[in-house]
Amino acid sequence: MRKIFLVTHRWLGLFLGIYLFFLSLSGSAVVFRPQIHRWFPYNPESLVEALPVLVIEWLTLFHDELFLGQSGRIVNGAGGILLILMTMSGLFLWWRGKRTIWVYRSTQGSLWWQFHQLVGLWTALWSLAWGFSAVYFAWPTLFEYFMEFDSYERIISGLVAFHFGRFGGNFFTQTLWVIVGLSPVLAVITGLWLWLRKL
Repeated sequence: MRKIFLVTHRWLGLFLGIYLFFLSLSGSAVVFRPQIHRWFPYNPESLVEALPVLVIEWLTLFHDELFLGQSGRIVNGAGGILLILMTMSGLFLWWRGKRTIWVYRSTQGSLWWQFHQLVGLWTALWSLAWGFSAVYFAWPTLFEYFMEFDSYERIISGLVAFHFGRFGGNFFTQTLWVIVGLSPVLAVITGLWLWLRKL
């Protein structure tokens, strides 16, 4: 069973690597989208003044729908499902392993492995929420069908807030979300390094 989960996790990581890399970078930038609009009022007559807003809107469009409209949201929804599967398989591998919550040094290979799994472990809650919300953004009517209206409104508004770290405009929380949002970049890099060492 562990071997099956390991192969699943490895190939999902390789398949999603580049996708998660760029989605994580753009998503971390989008966290501060409301502040960008406040700090840099859009002025179409000045490219310099308009550039920050144009860039953040460009990144938002990429992150939300990959410049593909609804088709891009569906791609992200499928990516969200695979992210959930990859996270769950990673948690299973951690649980069936030594279950350490700190990086320790023994050999170079084990250090890389420990760092890779701990990045995933410490940010698993975020990864699951990001994956789940991506599924919602792709197919919102499915959620509406299975939930009562009041519960649906509360859950979805909370999910969206969690996705972007927007809890009452708390700058500290948003900064934390930016840092955690970059964790898939570290996971991709360390995972790729571990995979290359096996070749």
